[in-house]
Amino acid sequence: MTLHHVTFRAGSTITRKQYKRESGALNATNKFLEAHESTPISVVTIISPHQPVRIFRCHTELEEVTSKDVPFYNTKRWLTLRFKALDKYGQHCMCCNRSAEDGVRIDVDHVYPRSKFPKLEYELANLQILCNLCNVGKSNIVIKDFRDKDSQTALAQKISELHLKV
Repeated sequence: MTLHHVTFRAGSTITRKQYKRESGALNATNKFLEAHESTPISVVTIISPHQPVRIFRCHTELEEVTSKDVPFYNTKRWLTLRFKALDKYGQHCMCCNRSAEDGVRIDVDHVYPRSKFPKLEYELANLQILCNLCNVGKSNIVIKDFRDKDSQTALAQKISELHLKV
């Protein structure tokens, strides 16, 4: 019988369990991470036969495993991150300063596009707010950061941490 070994860590507490089915291990992982969302250190490690070791720090990371057919911009992980970006930066285009009140659609844009820098697709530091017109004009060809210097510095630091060549 193949078993899926799962280690749950919340703060300094560590619990280990085994599951017969992968779905059971993933469901337990999801419940644990949702319950410990505000715990500073909450990590789940899953060791399964014939698969690399998987580490999860947030329940939204499970979407990548459980729902591969969901388009990126419809995933809960993206929608949660999108909301954080709108909350942090506001709902005005950082390029032309228009908003929904001016009749434009507001988008959350990847400064470094997902198509060329997939490691940055879930990084808040790589997001800015643009109206749809500016976003379509920028496309994935131009790398232009319209945010303040502190935000640009945070993104440069993240790029350095990930050892990306830009």
